[in-house]
Amino acid sequence: LIRKMMDPPAPLRKIGSLMGGLRRSGLEEKSSILGQASSFDKPPSPCFSTIEGIDDAKNAEGAASMSKASKESVARLLKKAHRAHKKTFRYRLAMKYYLLAMREMTNAGYPDSDPLAARILKSLNDVHHAQSTVTNSADIVRMGIQHEDRDQLIKALRMYTIAYRMRRDALGVDHPSLAVLLNMMGSVQVKRGEYGEAMKIY
Repeated sequence: LIRKMMDPPAPLRKIGSLMGGLRRSGLEEKSSILGQASSFDKPPSPCFSTIEGIDDAKNAEGAASMSKASKESVARLLKKAHRAHKKTFRYRLAMKYYLLAMREMTNAGYPDSDPLAARILKSLNDVHHAQSTVTNSADIVRMGIQHEDRDQLIKALRMYTIAYRMRRDALGVDHPSLAVLLNMMGSVQVKRGEYGEAMKIY
């Protein structure tokens, strides 16, 4: 009786073997799933890392080419600005080129602390001061011409002298307008009969 109670009947043995098989299959499935998950944690294959390295190299090369192109553009604009500022004395045109160079540097991502940006700002300030001097002294020269037309020669000479000194101090002794102003001052001295003074000016 005890042996019969300890030894389950055949149907129960079949059910037990079936449940055992299910448990073993479940464990195998879990282990396979865990094995797949662990494979995801592995580093990518060399082929993918190589492709990413190639893409990074292409991006770096493109950034370098853009930087080089922007530098060349800024250099061309600064060359034109320097020529207009120092050679042809076209100050408004020089200001235009300096501003275009600053815009190009801003678009290219140059920092505000870049030494080239500081030099451009200084040149822009200088050319703006030069243009202001030309404009103000031109107004003074027109006043002198009005005095000369009215035979107010002393006043005319004073206006021409002021305009001359303004341009000499701000634009330099090589500015071509100085010769014109000296000629006007000499002409006034001739009208006054001061030939010796006119000769010195000429």
